[in-house]
Amino acid sequence: MRAELAAKPRAWVLGGSGAIGGAVVRALRARQIDTVMTYRSRKEPALALAAETGARALELQLSSRDALIPQLDAELALGRPSLIVHCVAQSAALPLVELSEALWRDTLQANAESALWLAQWAAARELSPLDLVFTGGLDRSQSLPLPVHYAATQGMLAAMVMALGHELGPRGIRVNMVSLGVMDAGLSATLTSERRTDYEHFSALRRVGRAEEAAQVITWLGLENSYIQGKVIAVNGGI
Repeated sequence: MRAELAAKPRAWVLGGSGAIGGAVVRALRARQIDTVMTYRSRKEPALALAAETGARALELQLSSRDALIPQLDAELALGRPSLIVHCVAQSAALPLVELSEALWRDTLQANAESALWLAQWAAARELSPLDLVFTGGLDRSQSLPLPVHYAATQGMLAAMVMALGHELGPRGIRVNMVSLGVMDAGLSATLTSERRTDYEHFSALRRVGRAEEAAQVITWLGLENSYIQGKVIAVNGGI
């Protein structure tokens, strides 16, 4: 762990009730990191994970900037974070011709807009030093058959992280993204068995990833990294 975190590190995990977010919460608590995990609608899994790990569960609505900022400020009053992990994501396995405007807006807001407003808030509150680690599902070097609306938000997120790295670096805020391949839980559970087999075939490791493996990289970026900035780290088994 970096020397600057030796005193009393504190982590927030947005989307901590999901598969990847939950694995991150477990990894942080295993290292005795004071952790706050948020949920939007999955209250029971969030409370169960909080009871299991000793993390604190917090309902957080991401519907708009005006809804998000006051909630972040209220939590900030209880303690300043040294690490914020954004594990919020949603997708739906449907073709472009079936995409509704409402679903597009909801996907955009959850996957990309909430990340933007979070970064803006952290900069405005001068939270330095701070690590922001975002999670996503598309590395820009990949060409994969993903739902178009989901892929669009992932491209936005990756480009945003690159730009944020330059703008927030001088402020003492590190910003990076972990791009995940097919995992054994989470959004990957919506894949058909045929598509999952295809991914396993094209993976250099010939298997899907585990949530715990994703959490290892995410927590390393948040607690150990000192010089990687504005980058997308692919954790995808070599696809």
